[in-house]
Amino acid sequence: MTTSAYVPVAVNGVLLGRDRYLAPRQWGPVIGGKDVFTEAVDATYRRAGLKVSYIDDHYTYHLGMGEVHCGTNTLRNVSAAWWQLPAR
Repeated sequence: MTTSAYVPVAVNGVLLGRDRYLAPRQWGPVIGGKDVFTEAVDATYRRAGLKVSYIDDHYTYHLGMGEVHCGTNTLRNVSAAWWQLPAR
């Protein structure tokens, strides 16, 4: 049996810089004219000092059980001891 997420998963995006994150568009319920999932993701990443940009990956990756990070050719430097970096 194979299962998948009903909506795109925001944590499966790409960090574009120290203050910018690219996430899959959330497609959540709209209440009061606002997508409540997008509002929650923005608030959460804002607390971490990040501004979120969204990209619609529903047909290109989400339906194929992937998200934004699956379709990128982003090189990542993993040499830093992130657990020792000073808080921002």
